[in-house]
Amino acid sequence: MCLVVLSAAPLVAANPAGAQVNTAVLSGQVLDPQGLAVAGAKVTVKNLATGATRGTQTDETGRYRLVGLPPGRYELTVEPGKGLARLANPEIVLTIGQAAEFDAHVQLQRGEESVTVTESTQLIETTRTSVAETVNRLRIDNLPINGRNYVNFALTSSQVQRDSAPSIGAAPTSGLNFGGQRARSNQVSVDGTDAVDNSVNGIRATVSQEAVQEFQLIISNYMPEFGRATGGVINIVTRSGSNAVHGNVFGFLRHKNIQARNPFSVEVNPAGRLVPVKQGYTRAQAGATIGGPIRQDKSFYFFSYETTRRQETGFTNIGANNFGLVPATTPALPGVTLLLTPQQAAFVNDPVVLGADGGAFARTIFALAGSASSVALNGIDPGFVAFSRGALPGPIPGARFPLPIDCAPPAIPCGPPNLAPLPRSYTTLNSTRGNYPISEGTSLWSGRLDHSWNARNSSFMRVSVSPSLVTGIQVNAQNQNFGQNAGSRTSLQQTRDLAVVGRHTTSFARALFNELSFQFARRGLHYGFSQLPGGDRVGAQITGFAFFGREPFSTVDRIERRFQWSDNLTWLAGRHTFKVGGDINLIQLRSKKLQIFELDFGGVVNFGGLTAANLGLPGTFVGVPVPGVTAVQAYGLGLPQTFIQGIGRSNRPFSNKAFAFFIQDSWKVHPRLTLNYGVRYDLELTPIFPAATAINSAAEKAFGVVEGIPRDKNNVAPRFALAWDPVGKGKTVVRAGYGLFYDHPLLAVAFNSFTAEGALSTQLISGGGTPTGVAITPLTAGRAVNAASIFQGVLGRNGVPASFGYLPDEQRFDPYLVNSIFTNQNFLTAGIPVPILPFTLPVAGDFKYGYAQHGNLTVEQQFLRDYKLGVSYTYTHGLHLNRPRNINPPNPALMAANLRNALAAGLSFSSPFSVAAPTASIAATPSTCGVSVTAPGALGFLTGCPGPLASLSGQPLGTAAFFNFFARSGPNPSFATLAGGYDNQVALAGSAGFPTGFPGVQVPWTGVDQQESSGNSVYHGLTVNFSKRFGNHFEFLSSYTWSHAIDDSTDLQTLLEPQDTLRPDLERSNSTFDQRHRWVLSAVFQSPLKQSDTRSWRKFFAEWTVAPIVEA
Repeated sequence: MCLVVLSAAPLVAANPAGAQVNTAVLSGQVLDPQGLAVAGAKVTVKNLATGATRGTQTDETGRYRLVGLPPGRYELTVEPGKGLARLANPEIVLTIGQAAEFDAHVQLQRGEESVTVTESTQLIETTRTSVAETVNRLRIDNLPINGRNYVNFALTSSQVQRDSAPSIGAAPTSGLNFGGQRARSNQVSVDGTDAVDNSVNGIRATVSQEAVQEFQLIISNYMPEFGRATGGVINIVTRSGSNAVHGNVFGFLRHKNIQARNPFSVEVNPAGRLVPVKQGYTRAQAGATIGGPIRQDKSFYFFSYETTRRQETGFTNIGANNFGLVPATTPALPGVTLLLTPQQAAFVNDPVVLGADGGAFARTIFALAGSASSVALNGIDPGFVAFSRGALPGPIPGARFPLPIDCAPPAIPCGPPNLAPLPRSYTTLNSTRGNYPISEGTSLWSGRLDHSWNARNSSFMRVSVSPSLVTGIQVNAQNQNFGQNAGSRTSLQQTRDLAVVGRHTTSFARALFNELSFQFARRGLHYGFSQLPGGDRVGAQITGFAFFGREPFSTVDRIERRFQWSDNLTWLAGRHTFKVGGDINLIQLRSKKLQIFELDFGGVVNFGGLTAANLGLPGTFVGVPVPGVTAVQAYGLGLPQTFIQGIGRSNRPFSNKAFAFFIQDSWKVHPRLTLNYGVRYDLELTPIFPAATAINSAAEKAFGVVEGIPRDKNNVAPRFALAWDPVGKGKTVVRAGYGLFYDHPLLAVAFNSFTAEGALSTQLISGGGTPTGVAITPLTAGRAVNAASIFQGVLGRNGVPASFGYLPDEQRFDPYLVNSIFTNQNFLTAGIPVPILPFTLPVAGDFKYGYAQHGNLTVEQQFLRDYKLGVSYTYTHGLHLNRPRNINPPNPALMAANLRNALAAGLSFSSPFSVAAPTASIAATPSTCGVSVTAPGALGFLTGCPGPLASLSGQPLGTAAFFNFFARSGPNPSFATLAGGYDNQVALAGSAGFPTGFPGVQVPWTGVDQQESSGNSVYHGLTVNFSKRFGNHFEFLSSYTWSHAIDDSTDLQTLLEPQDTLRPDLERSNSTFDQRHRWVLSAVFQSPLKQSDTRSWRKFFAEWTVAPIVEA
C-alpha cells in the first residue's frame, strides 16, 4: 500500500550549512507523528541522473545534513526504524549554491506501508544572506541571448549592467558592472576554478551554452570562500552525463535577408552624403552535445561542441559632408575649381580682399587650402603653391606635399629638390571611405568524465578547448566616435584557450566533507592590426574626421598559463557548519615576441586645425579675418601636431603567485536566525623588475615609482551577515550584511610598466615643427627631428645616422632596431637633444590593492504559492582603486607666464610648448620688452619693459623644451651637452626660479604616468524584484533598480587621467557606469497543449515555448 501526500512547504532553502562554491547542501529534521525527534534514522539521497547515492543518519535531535551535493534532481528516502513507516520523496531539485532544508514527518508503520511525499521547494530562502540569483537550465535553454553568450544571462537582473567603459580592444573587460564596480573587478568561476584572464581581468573562453547546467550570480555580500573581486561573482557549473544517453544537434542562422536594416548602417556617396544601406550580415551558430553512461551508476561522459561563423559589416561615416569641403572658384585664379571650406570660399571671393592687391593674397589662400584638400583626399598636388614659390616651372600636378621645404624666396630660392614627394605609405582620405568587413570563427569544444568510486568518493575531469579569430574589432581608445574609424584602424584578435579541470570529493564521515581541485589553463592571445589595406601603416588621427592606419594598441602577443590548486574542508558541528580552505595559483606570463605589448609601435600622427599664424600668414588682411586650415587640410599639407612611436625590445617573462585562505561559519543561532561570518586573506607575490639603466633607477627612486606591482600583504577581509525569519512561517526573510572584498590587480599593470619605461622600450614624442631635410647633428637635431619632417619622409634626407633607424617610405622609425638612438638613453650619450622626452608608465611605490565595502538590507515576502516580492538596498564603497595619473606634468602657471613674457618681448609663438629664448639679446622698443640673453637659445630675462609692461622687467624667458616644460623633474638632460653640462642647466633653472629637479638625478622623461591606488567610488542601489517560479507552464522575473554610482576614475588607460593631475579629487562625479533606472522583464511560457491532442489547432500550438526579454 502506498499513501501519496501533496504539499508545498517543507522543502526549505535554509539551513545552518554555508554556501557551497558549485554544489548544494540538503539538511533537515526527521520527526515522528507526535513531532518528536527520531534519532538514528537513515537518510539517503539518490541522483536521478547518475544513480549516485549519499547517506547519513540523524543525530540525537533528529537532524541530518548532506553537503557537497552536485546540483540536480534527487530522490530522498528516510528509513526511521522499527515501528515507523519508510518515507520517500521522489524528486527534490537542488540548484547551485543552494542550502535546502527538508523536514521528514514519518508515520506509524502499518504492514508494508510506505509514504510518498511530493513537494516543491519553498520560495523564500530564510537563511541565505548574500544578494544572489540562480539562472537555471530552463532559463538557459529558452531565454533569447544575442550571440549565445550565456554570461549575458546575468543581465536579466536589473542590478547588473553592461560595461560602458571606453573600449580597449587589447584589454577587454568582463562586460558586466555589478554594484557600480568596474567590469575588471568580477570573479568568474567554472566548476569551482578561476576562468579569469588575469592579464586584463576579463573572461577566458569557457564552454558552449549547451554545456552549462546552471549558474549563480552573487551580486553582493558573498561568503569568504569567494574572493579576488570587488564587484560580483559568476559561479558556473557544467553538465555531466547520466545513466541515459542524451544529446542534441542544433543550428541557428541570421541573415540580412531576414532581418531589418541596422539604423546606423550607412555609406558615404561620392558627394559626401550619408546614404542608408542594408548591411551585410550572416551569422551561423551550430553544434551538438552527447552524454551518457560508460558504466551504469558509475562512470559518465558528456561532450559538447559549438561553432560560430560570422560575416558582418562595420560602419563608418568617414567622408560625411565631404569632409566639410565644398567646390570653390575665385576670380583670383580663373578657370580653376578646388575644394575649400565655406569660410575659405567666402574669403577668396570677398570683394574687399580681391581689391586690395589685385587678388594676390586671395590667390595664395585659394591655392594653399585647395592644394591641401586635393592632397588629403586624392594624393595629388595641383602645383599652384610650388609654382608660386619657384619650385616648379608651372602648375604641374604631382604626388607630393604642396609646400616646398628648406627654402625662402627670394633669399633662398626654391627648386624641384625642395619638394617632398608623398611617401609610399601615405593614405588618401578618399580611400578610407566605405564600410568594412567583420568576421568571426570561434569553436568551443569540451568533454567531461565523471566517476563515482563509492558512496563517499567521486571525481570528475573536464577538458575545454576554444580557438577563436575575430576581425574588424573597433575601439575608441583615442576617444574617437566609432563611426570615425576606417577599416584599417580596426584590429583582430586570435585566442587559443585550453583548460583542464579535475576535482575529487570525499565524505570522510558524517561531519566531514572535502573538495580537492586542480586546474591547468592556457590562453594564447594575439591582438593584431587589421589585415585590410593600410592596416600596417602609420596610424593617423584626424580628430572629428577620420582615424586610420595601425591601431595604436596593437600588437599584443602573450601566453598566460595558470596552475591552480584548491582544497576546501567542511565540518558539521552541532548548530555550526565550519568551512576552511584555500587555493594557490601560479600564473606564468610568456611571449615568443620581442615585446609583449607594442604600444604605438606602428607610429601615431595627430592632426588638428591650423590658424593663419601657424602657417606664417597674417591673422587679418585688410580688416578681414584670414581663415586657417582644417585638420583634413593640415593632413594634406603634411603638418601634424605630434608624432608618437614606441621603440624597443622589452620582453620580460614573469610569474605571479597568488595565495588565498579563508575560514567561515554558518551558525544557526535560533530556528529563525542564521549568522554567516568569516574572514579571508589574499596574498599575491606580484613581479617587481629592476630598472634597465642606472639613470632609470635613480629617477624611479626619486619619484617613488617601480616597474611591476608592489606587494600588498595586509589584505584581510572580514565578513558578517544575518538572515532572520521574523514570523517563523518561512514566508518572510530579512537579510543584512557587511564585509570587505579585495580585488586583485591585472597583470597588464606590470607589463605596461616595462612596455614604456624609457630605456629598453621607449615612447618617442615629437612636436609639429617645420619640415626640413637638413643633416642630423647634435646642433640640428633639436629642430630637425619633428613630426612634420618624420611624416613627410624628409627627416635627415641630407644625412641621418643609422642609429635613428628612420624609414622614410613608412613615415616612422624601425621599432626593433638594436641599440637605437632612442633606447637606453643613447641620445644622452650621443648629445642629441630630444625636445620632448619619452613618457613612462610606472606603478606607484605605495600601490595598494583595491577593495570595496559591501552592505545590503533585503526584505522578501512570499505571496500565494509561487509569487515573491523582494525589496533590497545595496551599498558598495570602492577604495584604493587603481587609476593613471601624470605626476610629472608641465607646470601650467610657469608655461603661461613664459608665453606671456615671450609675447611681451615681441616674439611670436602660438603655443606655450614652442616658446624658445632668442640666441642673442634684443633691445626694448616703445611697445615691447627687451631680452638680455643669459644662455643663447635657452634663457634670457626681460629688460626695459615699457608702460603697462614695466612690471615684467626681470622676468625670465626660457626655452620650454630646454627646461622640460617646467616639470618638477627639472631641466631636460638631453640639452646638457649644448649647455656645457647638466649642472649648468640646473644652475640656469635655479637662477630663473624654474624647477631644478632632484639633487644629483637626471630624469630622462616628460610624463610619468603612474598607476596609483587613489581612486574611489560609491554606489547606492534600491531594487524591487517581483517573480513567479515555474509552475502551471510559466515563470517570470520583473526586476527594477534605481541606482546612483559616483567615482573619480574609470579604468587603466592614460587617456582617462585626471584633467588636473594636481587635483585628481576634482574628477569625482557621476560614474561612467551610472545608470539611474533599469528595468528587465524575462519570462518563459510553455504551451500546455500536447501533440496527442485530437484537434488540429491544438496540435499546431502544442509544445511551443515563448520566452521574451524586455529591457528599459
